[in-house]
Amino acid sequence: MEISLKINENIPREEWESYVKNHPYGIIYHLPAWKEVLEESFNYNPFYIFARDETGKLCGILPLFQVKSLITGNRMVSLPFSYICGPIADSEFVEKEMLKEAEKICCERGCKYMEIRDIKPKNIDLEASNYFSTYVVNLSSNVDSVWKRMDKGSVRWAINKSKRDDVKVVHENNMENLKIFNKLNQKTKRSLGVPAHPHIFLKGILQKMQENMELYLAEIGGKIIAGVFTLNFKDTILYAYGASDEKYLKYYPNNLLIWKAIEDGCKNGYKYFDFGRASQDNIGLIEFKKRWGSEEKKLFYYYYPKKIKTLSTSREGSKYKIATSVWKKMPVQLSESLSNILFKHFD
Repeated sequence: MEISLKINENIPREEWESYVKNHPYGIIYHLPAWKEVLEESFNYNPFYIFARDETGKLCGILPLFQVKSLITGNRMVSLPFSYICGPIADSEFVEKEMLKEAEKICCERGCKYMEIRDIKPKNIDLEASNYFSTYVVNLSSNVDSVWKRMDKGSVRWAINKSKRDDVKVVHENNMENLKIFNKLNQKTKRSLGVPAHPHIFLKGILQKMQENMELYLAEIGGKIIAGVFTLNFKDTILYAYGASDEKYLKYYPNNLLIWKAIEDGCKNGYKYFDFGRASQDNIGLIEFKKRWGSEEKKLFYYYYPKKIKTLSTSREGSKYKIATSVWKKMPVQLSESLSNILFKHFD
């Protein structure tokens, strides 16, 4: 089989979207709109590899961005701020040819390494890591069956308590609600000691991918106390971002919002609710996700030329702990300003 590879081909949008939608492993992060969000929010250099067969038919896509940072180094990633992506192709041969081209680009651009984040194991000559897993709830048109699979003493109890305390769900995708979520997210990330998503990034998702997202806010006594941001594509709802006011956690607003997203997913014919990745040593987060009746799915991250210790897999070091401690003590306005500058370096 003969194929041709092109970098950043000006491919018709309909052709690109159709290929992703019809490929069994095509996900929201493969879409052209997601490329635009990342490119415009963070000014990364794209190196998207498109493969065509001898008839000119599209037969593979490998999304790549070069993340060039004085703080975290020069690397090639598929994709930043996307817990999975990697190549999708008509055959293993096409996939391997695209990866060879990616290795070549990595060397030409002087990158220290390349990271391919995938959902499935591959028969390729790259070092692999299973440090992360994702946790997925199987949905059903019978909402009660999903409810009964959740832990009664923690998850169901928390949702019922939130309802008894008269926490309300506000569900509307608009700029006003996004601004509210952004402010809440800034406070949440500061309390965790990490940079928050810049407003321009969240705004880009709202503007370019409104049909593929939902924004849920929790309100009590007229005050917004939590928010959940999901990305939806094909048969899957992905829990993308969450934020909450720690002073109101006793009302369990996050549980109520997640349940509302799951309920809506069941009613609208989605098959899966994906809680997103967790590292193998984050026991508390893993237990939280499992209590919703989720199943673990191993993620496969591949590295060229070899596996290295990335920031996402080295958060127990003293430097990281010092940095988070300093960040927690910053004034909110300063942490927000620095987040807009620094966030792009840390994935």
